[in-house]
Amino acid sequence: MDLKSMMQRLATAEGLTRTGIEGFDLYRMDKPYERTSTMLVPAVCFILQGRKTVYLGNLEIVYDERNYLIGSTKIPVESELKEASPEKPYLGMVIHIDPALISELLVDMDEFNNWPDQTTSDRIITDAPIDQELEENLLRLLKIVGNPLKVKILGKALIREVFFNILSGERGYVLRNCVLHHAKAHKIVPIIQYLENNFTQPIEINDVAKYAGMSASSLYSQFKSATSLSPIQFIKRIRLHHAHSLLMEGASPGEASEESGYGSQSQFSREFKRQFGYSPSRVKEQR
Repeated sequence: MDLKSMMQRLATAEGLTRTGIEGFDLYRMDKPYERTSTMLVPAVCFILQGRKTVYLGNLEIVYDERNYLIGSTKIPVESELKEASPEKPYLGMVIHIDPALISELLVDMDEFNNWPDQTTSDRIITDAPIDQELEENLLRLLKIVGNPLKVKILGKALIREVFFNILSGERGYVLRNCVLHHAKAHKIVPIIQYLENNFTQPIEINDVAKYAGMSASSLYSQFKSATSLSPIQFIKRIRLHHAHSLLMEGASPGEASEESGYGSQSQFSREFKRQFGYSPSRVKEQR
């Protein structure tokens, strides 16, 4: 049985399917969706049927059955799925990045490899071609889903094997540099985490620059190069996505505004509608 057939057998319902393997989930979509704001988490995303586009500022990444997506940090993006139907659904797999597992792999791999110098790279999200060996890794992973004993004994080892082949590939440096602290992109990751941890508080760019050990102009240029967003745009996206999550959980627009770091509810409403295409009060209709 090939990857697509196996996936169709396992993901019979629309939405998320848990596999029982930590960090490994399946997704099925029976209908397309327009360009939508979402949060990309640190993960490797594979498509077995369909095609998806991710937009990060001015950067546009298309991935499909031939190319997978690597995202090395949590970041607000927009995504679009143009084609999907019950007869031909979108089928995807997500393996969430485990920094400890990747670090462990790199220690072992460094005994045998001299990694190419990628210190000039500022990528934090990229696509990469899938090869036969990686497809075989994924098939072995899918084959143990539904068998609790094999999941317990083999699950982590098979995930490790997938990460090994990604790290060995032409875009493996996105994962490697993220962990090894020597890429331009990695200088931005702690800043992203700082903003995520403090977005509910008033944030001054000069304070962020001081935290990063950069000038404000250097912070702006390096941050935008890595994320296609300015620091201010990034903070705004984080606040709006947090507010959207609160509204989905039943919070009022006023509560969501205040708990997301907005001092002005009218400003919050304007920016929310500009980002999502509908007002905060209409979120319950989207649930």
